[in-house]
Amino acid sequence: MKTILFLDHSPVLGGAEKSLLDIIERLIQYRCILVVPAGATIKEATKRGIETRLLKIPEKVLKISRSQRILVRDIFLLPVTILRFLSIVLEVHPVLIHTNTLKAHIIGCIASKIAGIQCIIHMRDILTGHKLYMVLISMFSTKIIAISEAVKKNIKYSKEVYVVYNGIAIHNKRDNREMGDTINIGTIGQLAKWKGVEYFIKAAGLLSRQHTKRFKFWVIGDAIFGDDDYKRQLQDMSEELGLSKSIEFTGWVQSPLDLMEKLDIVVHTPIHPEPFGRVLIEAGLLNKPVVATNIGAIPEIILDGKTGFLVPPKDSKSVYYAIIKLIEDKKLMKSMGDEGRKRVENLFSIDKTVAKISNILKDIIGV
Repeated sequence: MKTILFLDHSPVLGGAEKSLLDIIERLIQYRCILVVPAGATIKEATKRGIETRLLKIPEKVLKISRSQRILVRDIFLLPVTILRFLSIVLEVHPVLIHTNTLKAHIIGCIASKIAGIQCIIHMRDILTGHKLYMVLISMFSTKIIAISEAVKKNIKYSKEVYVVYNGIAIHNKRDNREMGDTINIGTIGQLAKWKGVEYFIKAAGLLSRQHTKRFKFWVIGDAIFGDDDYKRQLQDMSEELGLSKSIEFTGWVQSPLDLMEKLDIVVHTPIHPEPFGRVLIEAGLLNKPVVATNIGAIPEIILDGKTGFLVPPKDSKSVYYAIIKLIEDKKLMKSMGDEGRKRVENLFSIDKTVAKISNILKDIIGV
């Protein structure tokens, strides 16, 4: 059985890590080993029975943000990590290295060239202003997988880029939740400035002041990448808008799908291009209509007027009006939820994702 090393630099279990673990545990034709720093990701992998190797990455490397030009300013921080990763490569003798995150792409690509092993990049980000980075990973990688057409458009230096959407397990369809006297509306995901959660909160303020129905607003997720100041700003804004009794900040939750089931409407308002948006297919799986901003890969997932409403970024009034359209038309809510479920079943099942990736791997390593 041939061995593939999967490299992810993040100790935090985010959407990229969840998607990768879903793939690894289904690639049963290979010996798959996940290489990752200590933290929630390796714990979850171990829980799922995935073979792992621990990679110690300097704290300075982990803290480099995507806004920094890491190849120009900080490449001197990477050699120690690359050498540590190479020691794992020499131990397990993989036929392929598969990288899953921005820092992992650099570490894995350089290590693959040194070891003479092919490397696949699973690009999950939309980057701007990082030409040297993109040139390097394009030159050093064998193939690139992009998680959306929006991501693919941003990769200008590689001849061969495959689009493979993220997928989720399709469980049995549940009965649609009936909207009660209190309407539950929420946003789910990490609390980071680029996610634009304040526009959801501003729309919530408008709803609570200008509509007679009772609302419960949910902010499901936490500032997992050091955006604690942003989280406090959101909480302060909620207080100023008089939402203290009607909004709940849940913090990090193990199973966001369980809380999403309580919602009548899911809102997703990033202000910068969203590379994919796992929460959007999770909402579709649960028959939830979505209000989301019309940027990045979101229009590839949400069909405007059919599975939800798309609005301009940084526009809380448009979010508000879209929600009003939904809560005043229960038939529309149900039809959008049902169409969202059908779209997820047709395009975003994990089985389809794994089948496409398996074909790409077979093309590279011949098995």
